[in-house]
Amino acid sequence: MFDPASDIPALEHRALRAWPALETRDVDGWLLRAARGFTKRANSANALGNAAPLAAVLGRVEAFYAGRGLPTIFRLSPLAPPDADSALGAAGYALCEPSLVMTASLAAAAAAPAAIELSRVASARWLDGAARIGGRAADRVQTHAALLRGIRAPTWFAGLRQDGAMIACAMGVCDTGAIGLFDIAVHPDHRGQGHGRAITRALLAQGWCDGARMAYLQVGAGNGVAQTLYRSLGFAEAYGYHYRVRPSPAG
Repeated sequence: MFDPASDIPALEHRALRAWPALETRDVDGWLLRAARGFTKRANSANALGNAAPLAAVLGRVEAFYAGRGLPTIFRLSPLAPPDADSALGAAGYALCEPSLVMTASLAAAAAAPAAIELSRVASARWLDGAARIGGRAADRVQTHAALLRGIRAPTWFAGLRQDGAMIACAMGVCDTGAIGLFDIAVHPDHRGQGHGRAITRALLAQGWCDGARMAYLQVGAGNGVAQTLYRSLGFAEAYGYHYRVRPSPAG
């Protein structure tokens, strides 16, 4: 049974380790993360459960991101102080990207389909394919690679290719008995053909083999198609989070 008091902090810390920033700083219980602007997850302030009230840290947080030429972004999970969201809203911070954390218990799974490539290394080929599927600019590949090099837990990179081109990708990070699934994506031209299910099942099977007995992932609250897929694989909503983003200065 999911216990919010213990399971939410454990999941939050796993997710932070699974998607590391290039730079971090602790400011009174708020973990400030920066990674050259690559993804909000790696470029936002996260409360760790003992975080100081927002008013006590807001100026320092804004100065940290301004000094790096980045927008100030807060990622607000249930670990954030209760008044943080309303205070940021009152300060003009825009709410964006409400998301869900979903979890599943793992049972022995069938072996991964032979068509799914699994590697312990994020090769240049995998990185280029993931960038193409995700619509990322080519100049972001190096930052993505640097971020992935910071992962300390065993990691699997999955890919599915057709005619030599990667059409689906995902990665799984095994940490303290759980596998976190990230970057699950299928090229728009190949969606609706079961590729997302196949690549997710491949990572779940590998996670079981590596000792994981539960899995977690993050998905947009409005992405009903993905949520339906994950629920069919045994996932259920555990909790939600969203971002608050400081508006750009006028002019």
